[in-house]
Amino acid sequence: GPLGVVFQGSPPRITDIRAGSPVENIITEGMYIQAVSAPGVQFLGIQTADDVGKRLLQFKESPKRKMVLSHRPADMEATIKCQLPEGPIHLGFSGNDPTPSVNRVWDKCPFKDIIEIGMKIIALQVPGKGG
Repeated sequence: GPLGVVFQGSPPRITDIRAGSPVENIITEGMYIQAVSAPGVQFLGIQTADDVGKRLLQFKESPKRKMVLSHRPADMEATIKCQLPEGPIHLGFSGNDPTPSVNRVWDKCPFKDIIEIGMKIIALQVPGKGG
């Protein structure tokens, strides 16, 4: 892509940095992609190169999108952290054994392109209420 970085595999790893890439003197081949983020959302523990490409493409218009890299593969399950807006989020939940899961995503949901039915809710954090 325009970044000039090629990543492959599972876990995803940088396999080539093209000459002229804006990051060619910042990152190195062999680094692992730990996460992709954009304002209000983080995709942690990304499992495949396809997942990296999907998330970077999804937020290609965001000048603040980021990749978190390291020299070791991620040691966590794939996780999405979303900053919830004020007001309704237009998601439905069910169950609590051991954690609730998403059972409906309305068209008005601000995360309709991120959250999928069946995803588990592992934590909710209210600002100013601990952490």
